[in-house]
This record gives sequence, C-alpha cells and structure tokens, in this order.
Amino acid sequence: MGAITLGSLFPSILPTRLFGAGQKSQGTAPILVLVQLAGGNDGLNTTIPYSNDRYYRLRPTIALPENEILPLTDTIGLHPACRGLEKLYQSGDLAIVQGVGYPNPNRSHFGSEAIWATAENSEHTSSTGWVGRYLDNNPPEFTLRPEPIAVHFSHQTPRCLLGEETSEIYGFEVTGEDGLPVYHNGIVSSIKSYRASARYPDTRFGANLKKIAAMISARYSTRIYHVTLGGFDTHFLQSIPHHNLLTDLSGGLAAFQEDLHLHGQDSSVLTMTYSEFGRRAGENERHGTDHGTSAPLFILGRHVAGGIYGEPPRLPTNRYEDMDYQIDFRTVYSTVLENWLGAPTDQILDHKSEPLEFI
Repeated sequence: MGAITLGSLFPSILPTRLFGAGQKSQGTAPILVLVQLAGGNDGLNTTIPYSNDRYYRLRPTIALPENEILPLTDTIGLHPACRGLEKLYQSGDLAIVQGVGYPNPNRSHFGSEAIWATAENSEHTSSTGWVGRYLDNNPPEFTLRPEPIAVHFSHQTPRCLLGEETSEIYGFEVTGEDGLPVYHNGIVSSIKSYRASARYPDTRFGANLKKIAAMISARYSTRIYHVTLGGFDTHFLQSIPHHNLLTDLSGGLAAFQEDLHLHGQDSSVLTMTYSEFGRRAGENERHGTDHGTSAPLFILGRHVAGGIYGEPPRLPTNRYEDMDYQIDFRTVYSTVLENWLGAPTDQILDHKSEPLEFI
C-alpha cells in the first residue's frame, strides 16, 4: 500500500527496478570505476622490467633510463611519470596485474575492444557487455530519487555497459531522443556544489574523475562509472606523448583516491584500468611501438591487497615478436565480480578460473 501511495503521489521519481537481492543499503554498496586506456597502452614502458638487459636492446631509443625509473622491486619499476601511482603502491592501495591478455590475440582496435567488452572469444558475437550482464543480473537498490544505474563520459554508451536494459545508463556527452533524463539537473547541481579535497590534473580526464567523486560523495546509488583516457596508440615518436598520458593517468587516479579518502568515501570504491592490448616488445623504425598483446592492469582502492601479481613479461629476442599473456583478462573480471561486486561469475562470464588475491 505504501508503494502504491507513493506511486500515485510521485509517479515520476519511482525507479523502474526494485531493490536487488543481496545489495547493501544506499551509500555502502560496492562501486566500480572503470578507466579505459584507449588505443593500446604500452605496458612495457609503464611497468618496466629494468633489470632485464633485453628491454634496453629491444628499445634502443625509447627505453627509460634505469636511473629515472621508480623502482617497486629489484626487477620492476614504474615510468617516472607515475609518481602518484608509486605513492599508492607504497601505501598498499595499488595492485599491478602483469601480463594480462587472451588466447589468439586480435590486434585490431575494434576487434580487441569488442573482446574485452563482451568478455567472449574472438568471434565476439554477444550484443551485451560483461558489465551490462552484471547490471541485468543485479538490479539497483530501491531509491526515491531518480538515479542512473551506470554513468559514462563517452559520445555513445561503451559496449561493456550494454545489457538488455540500457535506459538507466547516463552519458554526460549523450542527449537522447527524448531529451535529458529526469536526474540530469540533480547531477549537475551536485557537481557544481562539490568541493574537492585533492588537486586533480587540469585535463578532461581529471575533470571527469572529479565529477565521479562528486556523485559518489552525493551518495548516488550509481554502481558503475566508466571514464576513458585516449591517445595510447603511440606508433610514432612515443616517448613524450606517452609520458604526458601517464602523467595525466597517474595524477588523476592519485587525486581521485585521495579525494575519496578525505571525503570518507574510499571504502566503497574500486578502480580498475584496462586497455584493448599492449604494444610490441621492440620499438619500430619511427621510435614508437606497434599493436601487441599483453599488458599490465592497475587496480586501486582502500580494500585492495596491494602488490604485483603475475610474473615479469618474458621478453622475446626479436623486436617484431609479441610477449605471451600470462593471465586471462576474464580472470581479472571474475575476481572483481566475485570478490568485490558479490556477483556469481557463472551468470555473467563463460569462463572458469580461480580468482586472484588482489581483493
């Protein structure tokens, strides 16, 4: 009767779905922030096997000098632009999963993005993404104010978010045929009134992370956020643009984590980076790198078991060869689904594996 009465009084603010079984109360349910490094991040110049002489032979002009690398262990270090990530690693809030990829790699941007988005094989015939299937199987909690189930900052909905239900996915840069959603003005107001407690990079990426922090601090029931940092397709004169991209990435993620912490919101948020593929082990004739296979992922948050997971990449002798993947990306997805979002993997992924221990 209460629901009927509310519906008759406030028909425009009732959600289309009800409270999901197993979900926590508003403000405490787990939130996942996905950061796409579009273009194929060069993992070998991000987490660097600086003790391996072959790294320097394969990259005579773009290898990072050992005295500039930020050492994490006796064998692995971070690019010098990643001081924010280094700080998170030292505090135990950053996990680095090395050698992530999949069998029979597809070096096409479109093809590999589809594989990562759908979490299926190279045919990627599914019309839904792995996050979209999670959302379909785990409807949002009941709330009296209209709120999106997922948020992104792209001109169209990222494929990984697509499910059977997409009407509750909000894109900051998308205007639907029916105009702006009813919750648009409320989100804009929350963002305008937000006062960050950390200094974000003065970039589009930094601004988008700040908007996410504002929504989380306003206790929206949104559980998935997706943000993209593009420009990683570094075929030509890679060193400077890659340095700038990693500066933006590292500074943005470090500020985001600090901001959440100072607002008391970090206990409910997990952030994960991904890219469609890594780059070749050897540099090309244009002092850049071409499409490759495996690469590292960053996972950060207060409840992350920080450290390095997986072995250092096995570097080939020929610069045109690829580095073999060690960890299937769906194992990472499965770990996030099971250990963070509390969702049975078999409802979402056609992949069986033991979860990793970063959560």
